Parts: sequence; structure tokens; C-alpha cells
Amino acid sequence: MAIGERIRFIRNLRGMTLKESIGQTKEMYRITMEKNYNFPIPNLDFDFLPVGIDIRKVLKEGVCPAIHGGMFNRVGGLIGAGMARVPMQCFEKALVAFGEKYL
Repeated sequence: MAIGERIRFIRNLRGMTLKESIGQTKEMYRITMEKNYNFPIPNLDFDFLPVGIDIRKVLKEGVCPAIHGGMFNRVGGLIGAGMARVPMQCFEKALVAFGEKYL
């Protein structure tokens, strides 16, 4: 399968257009601490993968992280894939716990 076809296949699994996928990745830059320089993203002009979600940035920006996942059967066939957002309440509780332990 050609690269372009694979990208289209993956986008279809997540139910997003390329523009939406790029927008979501750019959104993640707002709530992460760093970029992983081992993973350039061709559709973002070879900018790098955002990593290290920062609790404070999530709460300040009001952006919940997107989580993508897939499930395969025992012989490698795809069962399903999708995307979900982590609830903001998780980060509110995490900040309280962080403050109690480290501040």
C-alpha cells in the first residue's frame, strides 16, 4: 500500500480529515512540554511529535488531550480504532495530588 493510501486508511479509521488531524496535532503542542525529535511529521513540514502532557497547560488552555487507540485480534486483524478525549476532571484531580505531594 502506498504511503498516501496508508495515510488515508488511518485517517478513515479515526474518522478525521487530514486537516482535522493536523489541527489536532497542533492543538497538542499547546499542552505539551517538548517535542520528540526522533519523530518528524511530514504533513507538518517535518515538525516533531508533541510529547509530555503538562497538567498546568491542560488546565490553563482548556484543551483535553486526544488519545488514539486500536484493537487487533490475535492473528493481527484490525477489530477497531478510534479517538477519545481525557476528561478535564482527571487533570484537575492530578494537579491537586501533585500539589499535595510536591509543594
